[in-house]
Amino acid sequence: MKPVLVSRPTPTMLATTRPTPDHSPRRGDGREAGRELVSMGGVSGASTSRRKQVVFDSGVRHTSSLKLALLLLPTMVAVAESQPAEFGPQAKTLLRVVACGGEVSTPAAAETAPIVSRCAVLREAMDLYRRRWLRRATPLLASIVPQDVPKQVVYPFGGGDLLTALATYPEATELTTLSLERAGDPRAAERLEGPEFEASLEASHKRIVHLFRSAHSLTRAMGRAAKRELLPDQLVFALLALAVHGLEPTSLRFFRLESDGSLHYVTDQEVAAGDGLPTQNPAFTNMELVFQAKGHAVTYRHVRANLDNEHLRADPAVLRHLERKGPVAAMTKAASYTLWWPNFSVIRNYLLGHMDWMISDSTGIPPGFACRAGFEYETYGRFTGPFFPNRRKDAAAWRAIWNAQPYRDLPFRYGYPDSAGHSHLVVTRRVPKTTS
Repeated sequence: MKPVLVSRPTPTMLATTRPTPDHSPRRGDGREAGRELVSMGGVSGASTSRRKQVVFDSGVRHTSSLKLALLLLPTMVAVAESQPAEFGPQAKTLLRVVACGGEVSTPAAAETAPIVSRCAVLREAMDLYRRRWLRRATPLLASIVPQDVPKQVVYPFGGGDLLTALATYPEATELTTLSLERAGDPRAAERLEGPEFEASLEASHKRIVHLFRSAHSLTRAMGRAAKRELLPDQLVFALLALAVHGLEPTSLRFFRLESDGSLHYVTDQEVAAGDGLPTQNPAFTNMELVFQAKGHAVTYRHVRANLDNEHLRADPAVLRHLERKGPVAAMTKAASYTLWWPNFSVIRNYLLGHMDWMISDSTGIPPGFACRAGFEYETYGRFTGPFFPNRRKDAAAWRAIWNAQPYRDLPFRYGYPDSAGHSHLVVTRRVPKTTS
């Protein structure tokens, strides 16, 4: 009986792993790929031929694989070098040691007496914050913020205030804060001993306790801390928010903004290159922290940026990045009234053009700008004047807005108090377009 040629399916391969033309099997030379000689009656007669073919083919495949690996080696190295540097383990250590939260294994240094005692004090402050602020704010904020607001949130002049952002927008999938402060070097998690670390930890905890007590952070104090940077304050403040809300990070990466607003994630090679500079390592300027909240992944990004007109026009990468988000929800508080001023009109106009809904204290966008752009207000608490003297025209416009609306109680502080110490909050929302 004649032998029968039986077709065997050829394995599917990626383009980069297919044999090169020079090493592809050729017909008629005893190396036919995907075909096997099987005798339907004379199996013994075919076995010797098949063994020789298998031995010969395996040698060819081995040689081809080796040559292919050598050809691909530069590409593999380039791909490895382009992978984002991952600092998730360092973030988890800082969460435990500095933010005093989480349930992660940490170095033995994390269990030293100074750290344990300081964490006891900080956890007490966190519990107080939960009772005095979070417990009061969460129900009211849930009733104020509509369910259908965009899930991407932009928080200009926000520092590392993920704490308030999570309380305000618990359903958000992406949160972006922008301020003058850089994110900071997470490798402090690898240096957890010595008097310098203990002094930095004490100073960081004092700033955190102040944050809890005042319900807004002092940019000036955070700026001084960033210049001394041993512990990365903005990252620590973000991790503190996770600790308060019982969350843990899953990833921490750093990035720079390209001219079109896209993200370039920092690689290990770029981190190493930055270590050789006499200034702070530029690799740790902007951060991306990913965590799970309420069953969905949340991406938190902090961007270091000067948001005045001069800087945004000179380098529009920040603006391009924000524009790529499309419609957003927004928030701001304790923002030094920058959105009132002409030299911050670029960021103000971005917000008016892209936000559907915003929550703020009186440092938000004044009525003279927002009403003309098609927004309306809803006020809470009382407002008699700005926290510190500012533009009279805008202050008067805010008073008129509050006076024209019914009083709505606000049992917690949201950013600055007014000039008389009153808590106040305002919603700025786009007026729906009517269809004729």
